[in-house]
Amino acid sequence: YKVSKDKNNHSYGNWKTVKKPTIQKTGTKQKTCTRCGKVKSKKIDKLIDISTCKIKANKGIYSNGEPVKVSVNVKMTTPPYDELRKGVHFKVTYENNINVGTEAVAIIKGINKNGYGGTKRVKFSIAPSDPDNFRAVKNSVTSTSVKLKWDKASGATEYKLYIKDVNDINNESSLKFATTKTSLTVKDLKPDTTYEITITSYADLNGKLLYDRMGGSNDTITVTTEK
Repeated sequence: YKVSKDKNNHSYGNWKTVKKPTIQKTGTKQKTCTRCGKVKSKKIDKLIDISTCKIKANKGIYSNGEPVKVSVNVKMTTPPYDELRKGVHFKVTYENNINVGTEAVAIIKGINKNGYGGTKRVKFSIAPSDPDNFRAVKNSVTSTSVKLKWDKASGATEYKLYIKDVNDINNESSLKFATTKTSLTVKDLKPDTTYEITITSYADLNGKLLYDRMGGSNDTITVTTEK
């Protein structure tokens, strides 16, 4: 039990909150002299409203029917423009965060005891995983064709491939393909040419927009056709 003394010989205990602050109103805390019962009061600042912050929820990746959690960036839009920390300034819960292709919701709520309040809902998409082991099948490369294979991506319903002649700066000879299978034979290539081939996994959202995820070491390979 912490006791403080003042020049009038009062002995005060710890501050106790008697009125909790909100994002609209200040709160009040008090401490009482253990000798005479004199009470001191002090204002508690309003809670910082988390909904006024700049919030971004990153894209989630499908996880075989498990709930998907994402990184959430929260930054104040007023001085000192601090980057807020999960578990210290805010907590995150989720809705509709299981199925691939859906528009999930991250619910960001301020932690009152640390001076933050309010709630903000932020949407994010759940995309299929990258297709692993993307490769040209051994001994399949000819002067005009190549057979490509990859492992099924979790949650993907379709794959799109983009094939580019690395020396064609105008992309005039680029090719695009789409398939629901995990292999594809590309024909009509030029002899003795190096191609950059990128694959992207997609998920169909009720026949509407396809969600994709680019990037990662398994997405792009290079293939040189024979002379």
